[in-house]
Amino acid sequence: MDGRLIEMVREEADSPLWGELELTEDTDLCIDLEISDRAMSRLMRRFSETFGVDISDFDIDYYYPSRKLGLGRFLMTVFRSPFSADARDKILERPLTIKMMEAAIETGRWTM
Repeated sequence: MDGRLIEMVREEADSPLWGELELTEDTDLCIDLEISDRAMSRLMRRFSETFGVDISDFDIDYYYPSRKLGLGRFLMTVFRSPFSADARDKILERPLTIKMMEAAIETGRWTM
């Protein structure tokens, strides 16, 4: 794993309450590290600038679909059918891993 990428991710992730933040290529930035959508946007801009990766196809709303919902629509989705596939698609983050970022470095563009 590229040390610059790992350091960049560490800077955006919250420090754990105890121990050291353990990062692997399968670490999910959205779910495992709970990086917010704003922090992820910032991280992806830095990622693009540092590694020369074209992120024009990166859609933050794909990884954080609940961003598109207002509070009322979010609550309605959760209360109507919180375990349905539709609700999961609208409110749950999708995986964004270090491995995906490394693949983008290799190809020079974000394609996930």
